[in-house]
Amino acid sequence: MNCLASRPSTLMHWPEPALDSEGGANRGPVIVTFDYRVASQDRVAFRDLAHALSVERRPDGAYAWGILEDVDNPAKITEWFFVAS
Repeated sequence: MNCLASRPSTLMHWPEPALDSEGGANRGPVIVTFDYRVASQDRVAFRDLAHALSVERRPDGAYAWGILEDVDNPAKITEWFFVAS
């Protein structure tokens, strides 16, 4: 399985989020989520890679990181973490 091997070396590659006019960019904390679709035979390997990725999220300001498995959709895994703003 090679689900995370091709990611960029820097994790700040996503565009700036669209914000409403109230509060501006310094409102926080903010929760960031990513949904992944993972085949059942790849789940253990994915979890191991995801935990390694959590270490790389921290220098970008992430904290309180975790992954969730959807009981209604076993192929869906959600990665979540908080950033200050």
